[in-house]
Amino acid sequence: MVKMMSIELHELSPRNTNACRLFTKAQQALSARNFALAAELSCRYRESVCYDELYRHDGRNVATPALSIIIVAYNTGTELIKCLKSVFAGERQNFEVIIVDNGGNELAVPLLAQLPILYIKTPMKLILSESRNIGVHCAKAPICAFLDDDAIVRPKYVESILAAFRIPHVHAIRGKIEPKNPNAMKGNAEHHDLGPTPAIRAIDAEGCSAWRTLTYKDANGMDPLLLKHEGTDLSLRLERMFGNAVTFYWPNLLIHREFAADKEKNEAKVAEHALMDEYLEWKHAHSGLLQFPKAASSTLTQKDAPRVQQKKTGNAPLISVLLPAYNAEGFLAECLQSILCQSVQDFEILLIDDCSTDTTADIVRGFSDERIRYHKNPENLGLAESLNLGLRLARGKYIARMDADDVNREYRFATQVRLMENNPRVCICAGSCYRFGASSGYMNYPFTNEDLKNNILFRNPFPHPFVMLRSAFFKQNAVEYSTAYAYGEDYALWLRLAHRYPECVFANVPYIVGGYRTHSASMTAVKKAVAAEDVASMLRPYLENVCGDVSDDEALIHSGLARNQFRVATPEEWLRKKQWLIRLKEANDRKSVYHQLIFRKNIMQKLFELCKANLWLGPWVVKQFASYEDAKTFGVSKELTNKLYVVAEEASRAIKQFTMKHGVECAPVMTMSSANEASAATA
Repeated sequence: MVKMMSIELHELSPRNTNACRLFTKAQQALSARNFALAAELSCRYRESVCYDELYRHDGRNVATPALSIIIVAYNTGTELIKCLKSVFAGERQNFEVIIVDNGGNELAVPLLAQLPILYIKTPMKLILSESRNIGVHCAKAPICAFLDDDAIVRPKYVESILAAFRIPHVHAIRGKIEPKNPNAMKGNAEHHDLGPTPAIRAIDAEGCSAWRTLTYKDANGMDPLLLKHEGTDLSLRLERMFGNAVTFYWPNLLIHREFAADKEKNEAKVAEHALMDEYLEWKHAHSGLLQFPKAASSTLTQKDAPRVQQKKTGNAPLISVLLPAYNAEGFLAECLQSILCQSVQDFEILLIDDCSTDTTADIVRGFSDERIRYHKNPENLGLAESLNLGLRLARGKYIARMDADDVNREYRFATQVRLMENNPRVCICAGSCYRFGASSGYMNYPFTNEDLKNNILFRNPFPHPFVMLRSAFFKQNAVEYSTAYAYGEDYALWLRLAHRYPECVFANVPYIVGGYRTHSASMTAVKKAVAAEDVASMLRPYLENVCGDVSDDEALIHSGLARNQFRVATPEEWLRKKQWLIRLKEANDRKSVYHQLIFRKNIMQKLFELCKANLWLGPWVVKQFASYEDAKTFGVSKELTNKLYVVAEEASRAIKQFTMKHGVECAPVMTMSSANEASAATA
């Protein structure tokens, strides 16, 4: 007997329950045309939601598919089954199907459970853009296709998509849509059929489109708030990443589906389009960014590929790549290759060899590229001094940092140069990156100057290997890295720039720009202690600017919180960290050194992480967190705190059972009485 696959809101994880509330509030703010609030809530939603905690039933039987077909279904009924039958009737079977169920398909679910698909139930009725993001997150294939849930595909549907992506510079395509009923009213759907010739085109028919999976993820997917124009918005971001001629109309990709046939539906679409137009104009600052060529006479050939700048060997390259290396033989070749394959080729590579004792020099000599300038230090100077030497030797208008064990995306330089060319006051920019090697995951950063500078006491605002610097600013102001710190020389520099040079604007591109390699040999305990002291020392004067005298202990507490070290050894230590954060928040409320709302949000996030990491202390720690005055302000729900209580109680019982069984305490359990004693002792 097939089990009905369903999930209700109350069955969600606390994290996703809170995310649903944020998404609903974001939609309400969007409808009220409060776009700034909508964008803020949407960002908080994306930070909160966990796609891996959504209900899913995985019946996929293809281990390495060439294509992931993603169908978002809402109240589709038997039309969804017809759609799937047409997909599986094709000649090619090297694909997987992912159904993202937005609701209203209960009668079809038992049939879906018998098919070789991945079924995902959304936590609420999401709009198409966010549901597609969920599907891409779960996709295994290098190419993802979005298909309308009531569409019928022709037999060579899969092959037509794969053929397009054999052309290297194609990153996304949209196909041709014809009505199931040839006599159906087209309404406002004239753009569905653009003729028999491939052409450069924004992706404005999302339900008949396909994307390189990695490209889609690097661009942060579709905007969750966009009900219309989501493909156009993403196409614009791809153009900024790769240049023009990367998204295409591909008529060989053909589907049949119903059009909005009645006047009422068309009028509703017109109203939706108007709201989305306003939101996008606000989002992109001016409506001109939304203009795309609607046709092109050229065929889809190599001449349409984005222009790659030719190598330049003159005295003034556009970019100087500052690449320090010390015993880097294991990864240097891969790093250099990721620089040499950039879509922007006007650069020099300043490779500063800090007296390596391995084959680093031999690897450099193996690259016969005259743009590589190799300099070997006469003695081991350390990273900060090597970087300062590179700043002095750089000839480029921009200086791109790179570490010898990391890698770039091919569009990294292009996106960063474009941002800085369009914003002359931006002196530093980077972007997001992904971790690989000993650990994996993504490292995301704020985008705007306001967020970056008002976050700076709580985290390093840039991934150092991927920053780009405006050379003129650094040379005119004689700004260099401090050699006073063994670790965090970059963080010390950003702190100094943020507080002493208001004309130095910070920014990040909203894309993945590279990969940060993590090593299995992590920092030793001695190195971690030195790093903690270094960060405490560099942060201390800025903390004192907010709240007066700061003790050594308080500086070390903040250093740990800024480096996301939340575990404590005793209840007293937990209370000291909480009280420090509250002191910092109250001081900034009085003096407004930093933007109050952003600062309070950061305090709240640190308190939450501090609570979550120490639930072994018992339910008391949850009560301390939940009673904090900003908990409700920043969306901490009752369901979330109840879940934390349950986990804390389970941890307490486990500790007590361990103590009774072995006669040894594995960790202290905080009761209300001991909590009161600890609170009094640390007041």
